[in-house]
Amino acid sequence: MSETAENKGSNSLTEQDFSLLSQANDEFNKRRYSNCLQTLSQFEQSAGSNGKTQHNKAVVAFYAGGCKDYKTFLKALEQDILQCEKNPGEVSSRNVTIAYFNKAVILFHLRKPFAAMKILEPYVEKLEELDEPLKSKIGLLMIVLLLSTNQYEKAYDTLNKFAKHVSASSDLFGAEEGFSANSNSNDLNNFNRMFKLISMLTEILNENVVAIPDDGSIEYTFLKAHQYYLGKDFQMAAKQLARQFPSPPFTAATHGEDQDICLANNMGVIHLRVRHYAIASQFFQYAIHFDNKITENMKDSSILNIGASKKPELMYNLGIAMLHLQRPKEAFECFLVPLKVYQNNPRLWLRVAEACIMLQEKNNKLREYNHIVAGTIGSGVHRKFVITPNPKIICTENGQTSAIPNPNLEFAALCLRNAVSIAEHQKSLFVAETTQTSSESPSSDTPAQIKKDVCNPSPPITKESFNRLLSAIYTAYSYVCIRLGDFTIALENARLLLKMENLSDEMSMLGHLYCAESLIMLNRLNEAKAYLDQNFISNLNSQDFETKDWQINSIDAAQSVLRYNLAVTLMLQGDYHAAKNVLSLCTHPVVFTKYKLLKMYMELAFGHLENCKIMVKFDTPQFR
Repeated sequence: MSETAENKGSNSLTEQDFSLLSQANDEFNKRRYSNCLQTLSQFEQSAGSNGKTQHNKAVVAFYAGGCKDYKTFLKALEQDILQCEKNPGEVSSRNVTIAYFNKAVILFHLRKPFAAMKILEPYVEKLEELDEPLKSKIGLLMIVLLLSTNQYEKAYDTLNKFAKHVSASSDLFGAEEGFSANSNSNDLNNFNRMFKLISMLTEILNENVVAIPDDGSIEYTFLKAHQYYLGKDFQMAAKQLARQFPSPPFTAATHGEDQDICLANNMGVIHLRVRHYAIASQFFQYAIHFDNKITENMKDSSILNIGASKKPELMYNLGIAMLHLQRPKEAFECFLVPLKVYQNNPRLWLRVAEACIMLQEKNNKLREYNHIVAGTIGSGVHRKFVITPNPKIICTENGQTSAIPNPNLEFAALCLRNAVSIAEHQKSLFVAETTQTSSESPSSDTPAQIKKDVCNPSPPITKESFNRLLSAIYTAYSYVCIRLGDFTIALENARLLLKMENLSDEMSMLGHLYCAESLIMLNRLNEAKAYLDQNFISNLNSQDFETKDWQINSIDAAQSVLRYNLAVTLMLQGDYHAAKNVLSLCTHPVVFTKYKLLKMYMELAFGHLENCKIMVKFDTPQFR
């Protein structure tokens, strides 16, 4: 209906029609939806049917059904929009705007934020043309959508633009007036409170300091805890949340409230950050329990419950905790859940591969024994081993590969191949933005400060942190390919790793090792020797190896590993004396076992039996 026709229809309404509309509005606000539908039907019989009445009936019917039949409601909205868009002059009318806004709300609860933002973007650009209630609702929803997709800077810009157009007082956090005369005080108070919370959250996520009131409400508790967390004051953040955390037995909300889920998840994140992995996993399991209570009967759930579910994010967090607890099988099962939703997240593909690698490493000795040794003959000193080849692909009974979706190295290679493809494509986003920034403002921030949302639902990452992620992917992919015997691909990824910017000596060491091992297996010993250069080994930075999460946690350990591999390379070239000299420098216990075996082999291979101390026990023959 065009604006002219709409005004004409309003002028033709009788006093009884206005009374019916007022009655329907009161009944809707009092949640008497059945009575409201009857009143709207009476109004329709009296004043005739139009798009506005049909839309209102669809809204009331949706609420009357407990906000469950969202598919029918979406179809009604699509029909309203399609009917109005047949006439181009009606697209900007208030009725169409409301229909689009309702559709965006439904998409938001269905976890489709980007589709909702696409609908709202044209209206955000022309906020000044909208009336006050629509302006406030569209502006706030757009900011929430931007925050939910980790676009913090854009949300901050939208907030500033929205604050200029909304009818509020000069105090951004204390407006108490400004709506049209038809607005009631409850709507005004709700808007002001929501506007205040969203404004504070946007400021905090953009790393601005905000004075947060201490009124004991759970909303302000979340904000204060979040601000402490971003400031790395994890103890205070945990204290804030602990005041609101529910006591056993736990109960879950049934109307879409996700406060308990967020409390448990945030407590888990804090403990994860301070390396309390067992406690973190317990809190994540609490959060999953709350989430399961909300969504245990999804077919009969309100759309509010669907939107409140955070199962993928919670399972991802639990998977990270399980990795740190050395429980890769459980971590793998956790990561499969978010993988169905966030297929374009290279970090998630890397985490799945890490779970596969960890599980294989835990069973490394058993795998090697089962693959190499088919059986034994005899016993004691007379025991002999029957050797079989080590197959690259393990097949199931029906002949199909076990790579999908089992936690093995074959599936890890598939995950890492996906991670490399996605990450290399996303790397072009940083290059394009860096070029554009340099051309527009030569004195602007460095490329490392440019933020991109390429790992949704994780927060935005900088170019520097993205390079670290890509380096980790190249490292893991090279390692897996070596284990699978695909040395050409392993060499390619190791060389790509060494070309990365600002590469730490820790990662550089792995790159050199994987290049050398791949070249050795490809019988290119001279090239392999170049990657184990003595100057590179001697000039390693000790600070890059000071970590609790890696076995090689000192400069001595790193140099011993590199020198051991150099000794192996020299030994394969037949340079016994050089290999012996290098091997004598390997003093760290991390290579002690392999050091002894290599030294024994060298003595045996070059005939220096007097230096090879081997204890062999022979049975004394018995003569009769």
